[in-house]
Amino acid sequence: MSFTDQFNIKFSGLNDGVHFFDFEIEKLFFEKFENTEAENAKVHVKVEMIKQSNMLTFNLAIDGFINLTCDRCLDNFDFRVNNNFTFFVKFGKSTYEESDDVIVLSETEHQINIAQYIYEYIMLCIPAKVTHPDNEKGESTCNKDFLKKLKELEPKANATTDLRWDMLKNLKENKN
Repeated sequence: MSFTDQFNIKFSGLNDGVHFFDFEIEKLFFEKFENTEAENAKVHVKVEMIKQSNMLTFNLAIDGFINLTCDRCLDNFDFRVNNNFTFFVKFGKSTYEESDDVIVLSETEHQINIAQYIYEYIMLCIPAKVTHPDNEKGESTCNKDFLKKLKELEPKANATTDLRWDMLKNLKENKN
């Protein structure tokens, strides 16, 4: 039995209607996927599956924290993830993804493994630029020493420019 087998949802034999499943996602879960940004995690995923005779609807409620590295100060912090996602499962002759939120399963299938979908939906909760959240006063909660050092290394407004760049600019201007 593999680790992801615990994310199998057996729908054959279940009555039509609403069924609930709960999953606790932690560090080990993310280690099973390549190229993950998560250092550690404590995420609760509540799954509501609505079974109908010809399709399944999965509503996922994701809530918890993922430990990520701040893009600004490089310190780790717990990033809050909280979102809801829905995807649909239809039945057909073969298994394939029809679109981002519609999966077609072969009519012979009796279960679906939702580990990949949980992973992808959690990753969608992470913004492109990950930084510490601001405090109540609107100030960054990043590492103060690191921010101070960044400020010191900022180029000064009245700093002299590199003469080599000035010569290149002159070449460009003379060409026009």
